[in-house]
Amino acid sequence: MSSAPITLQFFPPQSSFDPSFWEELYERKLNKYGLSDEDIPIFNASKGSSSGYSFDRDSFTIQPSYAGRGVLRNFNTIEDFGRCDKKALIATLGQTLIDSLISGAAISDPSLLRVFSLLSFADLKAYKFVFWLVAPVPTFVRPPTIVSHSSMSANTNALQYVVSAATTVENSIFCVRGDITGYDFETLSIAEAWKSRYDHDMHFVVPDSCTNDAVLGWETRNLIALLALYSTTSGDTLTISRGASPSAAQKHISVFALRGSHSSSFSASRHFIIEVSLAQLVDMHKIPEGLDWISHWRSQCSFVGWEQNERGKPAPRQADVSALLDSTALMKQAVDLNLRLMKWRLWPSLNTLALSTQRVLLLGAGTLGCSVARNLIGWGVRRITFVDSGVVSYSNPVRQSLFEFDDAQQRRFKAVAAADRLCKIFPAIEARSEVLSIPMPGHPFNDSSSSSGSTESKGIRTVFILISIL
Repeated sequence: MSSAPITLQFFPPQSSFDPSFWEELYERKLNKYGLSDEDIPIFNASKGSSSGYSFDRDSFTIQPSYAGRGVLRNFNTIEDFGRCDKKALIATLGQTLIDSLISGAAISDPSLLRVFSLLSFADLKAYKFVFWLVAPVPTFVRPPTIVSHSSMSANTNALQYVVSAATTVENSIFCVRGDITGYDFETLSIAEAWKSRYDHDMHFVVPDSCTNDAVLGWETRNLIALLALYSTTSGDTLTISRGASPSAAQKHISVFALRGSHSSSFSASRHFIIEVSLAQLVDMHKIPEGLDWISHWRSQCSFVGWEQNERGKPAPRQADVSALLDSTALMKQAVDLNLRLMKWRLWPSLNTLALSTQRVLLLGAGTLGCSVARNLIGWGVRRITFVDSGVVSYSNPVRQSLFEFDDAQQRRFKAVAAADRLCKIFPAIEARSEVLSIPMPGHPFNDSSSSSGSTESKGIRTVFILISIL
């Protein structure tokens, strides 16, 4: 008595992020995207796992070696993130996938099998990011089953060839033709191998990171859907026979599961070849009269593919990268964010970059000088020099915001104390001091009144953009 066929299962999608991805998103949000919530093209950097979606700084730019393309939708509030219609989103992405399968575009460009969307909310003040990846795959009426399974332990020649080929091919999925027990092999793209896709010596190489022999990567599910869709056609054409019934269960393909990183040393026992019977896409008994099965499949197909969280439930995850930055950098980012918010919501023409590059000379570090300095750094000014010859008295700290009791007790010069306190308030700024007497307007200037001599005054001969007498 034969045993029941084993249903082939698929490892759900997993995303991983290099910290540089979030750093790049932070900078682009501040300096380019602003409050826009339009879709942003991004690219999957992972070629070593058909379940993996890997992102880094370069994911925002097109790279020929990238294994998939998708969109990033970054929301301005966590409430908008929660209100996003997840059901409609996966349905739209799924239809994009189906279009690439039916048109045959995925045959020439297998990266289309990895369509995805990444939802995110960037809490820029806390440097935390909430995100949720969706990579749609169609559901099957009858799932694919495992026909046979064989380890590569006794076929090291084939394994070494496939491992070498995986480091040079452009796409993450490709084909190898040859007898696994022999020595003669040929690397082909899916398009090149299409006419011979069901031959016993044609193997679809799928890299993934699964450890269970009955489980393949998420991307493989879309590959099987592609093959099942075309299972009623002859080997020399890409034209779908619209009136034919799908007979995918009678078609078998050979999948070479390549597990691990391409750059790592491989253990032959980890890799295997699995013969799979294709899935059935539709129930022929439920197709309305006069409607071909492909049109019915397109209109009725449902999709799954939301990434799971740490507890194994479909739900968003969170990335906290604040620990990767020192406190000064975090504060600078937070201050810059406040400036961008003022620009985006209140003053679109505000040139925050110009403010940050100005050099301000404050003549006087008293009540007004301290208050103006605090306001200047709040508006993004980063370089301030105080000029004053007075010392902090006991009456000053209650009126002049940059001084404390200890400054008066030590009789510190106002210019020096103000510059030091400004750097303690915001360590990312450049605050300097010059102890120099400043005469009242209309009064003669006496060189002998300088508290620190003529040599100290040389430090302020640089041209300043703004000079304020306070």
